[in-house]
Amino acid sequence: MSSQFQEALRNVNPSIRINEGVDNMATDKGSEMSWFGFKGYALDGQIYNRMYIIRLAKTALHGIFNCSPRVRDQWEDIADQCFRSVEETWGGI
Repeated sequence: MSSQFQEALRNVNPSIRINEGVDNMATDKGSEMSWFGFKGYALDGQIYNRMYIIRLAKTALHGIFNCSPRVRDQWEDIADQCFRSVEETWGGI
């Protein structure tokens, strides 16, 4: 599921190198989730980015977490918990 997002990023910026990722894992609520991480650049230096894609019943949710690479270890588990806890509560219209 994340390969299309990765390819789109590489088309925009060929210097992006995907460092890591997980395809087709389950969220705590049973939705399919993929993520991948890469380093990019901000105005004042490098930035670590992790993109999440969660497949819901009628749509997909795209989210991103980013931080300074030096504090990545302190934050990535928290970001993972946030995205794993996503629950679809579709009430219809």
